[in-house]
Amino acid sequence: MKEMCSMSVVTRNGDGGVTRSLNGKIVRKDHPIIEFFGTIDELNSFLGLAKIHVGSKEKEIVKRVQRTLFKVAARVGDPERYPDVSDDTSWVEEVITSLEERVGTDDFVVPGASEAAALLDVCRTVTRRAERRLTTILRGDPRLLNAQIFLNRLSDMLFLLARSVERSNQE
Repeated sequence: MKEMCSMSVVTRNGDGGVTRSLNGKIVRKDHPIIEFFGTIDELNSFLGLAKIHVGSKEKEIVKRVQRTLFKVAARVGDPERYPDVSDDTSWVEEVITSLEERVGTDDFVVPGASEAAALLDVCRTVTRRAERRLTTILRGDPRLLNAQIFLNRLSDMLFLLARSVERSNQE
C-alpha cells in the first residue's frame, strides 16, 4: 500500500463550511464523501473502544479491521492513487467462516448480553451506515465497489464477533 499522506490538523485557512478531500478537491462539509469519512472515523473510534473490552484473539481481529478502514477511506478518497481492498475482503470472509463454525448464526439478537458484545454491535451498525454512505458515492464511481463489499462483509463479521464474545462470556 502506498504511504498515507501526512497533513497538519490545523490548516489556518478558516472554515466556511468547506474542507479538502483526500484528493485535494474542496468540498462542502456535508458532501457525501465527507459524511463517509466521518462515519469511518466514528467506526474506527468505536472499534478502539470495543478493543479494550475483548480478548486477545478478538483484539487482533479488531486491530486489522482498524488498519483496513484507513485503506478503505484512502481508496474512496482517491481511487486513482490507492489500491482496492479485495484482499482484505477475502480475509474478512475467512474470519466469518471461522466464526460461523464456532457460534452459528442467529436471526435476531437483542444487543447487550455483555459490554464488549454491545460495543461490537454498535460497530456493526456504524459499519452499515458507512456502507449506506458509500452507496451514495458509488453511484458515481464503480471503482469503489470493492470498498462497499468490504463494508458489507465487515458488518456480518462484527455481528458474528459479538456473538462469539457473548458465547465466550457464557463459558
